[in-house]
Amino acid sequence: MSVEDSTELIIALLDDNPATIVIDALDECQESRRYELIKALNDIVNKSANLVKVFVSSRDDIDIVLELADAPNIFISASDNRKDIEDFVHHEVNYAIKHRRLLRGQVSDELKSRITSTLIDGAHGM
Repeated sequence: MSVEDSTELIIALLDDNPATIVIDALDECQESRRYELIKALNDIVNKSANLVKVFVSSRDDIDIVLELADAPNIFISASDNRKDIEDFVHHEVNYAIKHRRLLRGQVSDELKSRITSTLIDGAHGM
C-alpha cells in the first residue's frame, strides 16, 4: 500500500472520529522518506473532517527542523532531563544489586559508582 493510499484511508477513518497521531523518533526514519511522511501528516490534518493532533519527537536534524519550522515546537535539550536520568539509573542499579540481578549483588561502592556514571554519561539525554 502506498503512502497516498494509506493517507486516504486514514482520512476516511477520521470522518467520524477525532484523532491524535504520535510519531516517535522521526529522525530514525530514512532521510529520503521523511518529507513524504511529513507531507502525508499535513494532508491528513488539512483534509480531515475532524480534529487531528500530531505529535512528533525527533532530534534536530536540519531537514526535519526546516519542514516543521511553521509548526508549534517544544525543544528539550539533554541537560533538561539529566536529573530524571540520574534518578532512574540510580534506582535501577540499586534495584538490580538488591535483587542480585547485577553480579549476584556483589558490587563494591566503587564499581557501583562507575556503572552509574557510565550509564548516565552514555545516555546522552535519552
